[in-house]
Amino acid sequence: KTKILRNLIHDGGIYSKNYLGGSIFLALQAEALVDSNIIYNTPRSCVTFNDAFGGGDYMSNNIMFNCNRETSDTGNMYSYNRVPFLTTVRNGTPSLIPATRFHENNFLLSNYGSVWGLDYDDGSSNTVARGNVILYSGSKSSTFTTGGHNKNHTNNIFLFAPYCAYGGGYYEFWNNNTCVSKGGVYEGGACDPNNATAGPTPFRENNEFVMIGGASFSIRCGQEEWNLTEAQQHGVDEGSHVASMQYGPAFTSFVSTQIRRLMRSWSH
Repeated sequence: KTKILRNLIHDGGIYSKNYLGGSIFLALQAEALVDSNIIYNTPRSCVTFNDAFGGGDYMSNNIMFNCNRETSDTGNMYSYNRVPFLTTVRNGTPSLIPATRFHENNFLLSNYGSVWGLDYDDGSSNTVARGNVILYSGSKSSTFTTGGHNKNHTNNIFLFAPYCAYGGGYYEFWNNNTCVSKGGVYEGGACDPNNATAGPTPFRENNEFVMIGGASFSIRCGQEEWNLTEAQQHGVDEGSHVASMQYGPAFTSFVSTQIRRLMRSWSH
């Protein structure tokens, strides 16, 4: 039960440039608490969960920026998982299923080489991402559509994201999020246009989308692209809404109101 609390972590990784360099790297452990840290100026990801050994970790109330200054194709937070582990962490009995991992109430600014605020790579599974503010990026569900599963993105705010979300997986949920996008909304090549709510594609509903600067709303499902009405006709994003805004006072007021609303929930 590792605890990493209230630290200022920056400008490390002078000699080691991989995931170990100048950041938080967690491997073959469970139930870690990574809370109230400020992490910046790292050569690769600011926080890395190397595997799903046991699970039950909490990454909360952290501020991360200037991650991945010497690489790309990863995120402020990076998780990875390809090997099952038999532990008793989940419910006290031997199980290959890890306890749920929580990533909540973090402020992530995705600049330099951070393509995603939350990068759930390969077989990353059994995770809840909630209450996060992510600037300049979205989240990635999984590289392998048959690998990652059982992740839930809820009540997050994505600002100025080229894509709100990318990837697929089984039993994935993306609901009650707000995404302010300057491009597309979802990219999910494994989605089947003939059965968009089945297979390795996230279940999505009750989201708020704001398209800025004249950008058009777009959900990619396989080789097709849909607007919100078309998506809802396929059972995708029911209960969701989309609006278009230009930069200006009204837009600034909207964004600040959304952030304040979310941050008020952090104290609860």
